Amino acid sequence: MAYSTEALKSCLISTQKTARTAPHWLSLMVEKINVGVSLKEVLRESIDMIAKLCKRAHPKRDLKDGLYQFGVISLVDI
Repeated sequence: MAYSTEALKSCLISTQKTARTAPHWLSLMVEKINVGVSLKEVLRESIDMIAKLCKRAHPKRDLKDGLYQFGVISLVDI
C-alpha cells in the first residue's frame, strides 16, 4: 500500500508509518466493504489516508543517508 500510494500520489511515503497505521486503515477498509461501499472507493479513501498520515519525515535526508543511499529507487522518481 505504501508503494502504491507513492506512485498514485507522487509523494514519498514511509513504509514504517504505513505499517504502524495499518490497523486503522485496514479496519476502515473492512468496515466500508461490509456496508457495501465499492472497492474502488474503499481503496481511494485508504490511499488518501495513507498519503495524509504516512509521509516521510525527512525525504531529502533519506536520499543522502537513508535507505535510498543503497540504490533503492522511489516509485516517485520513476
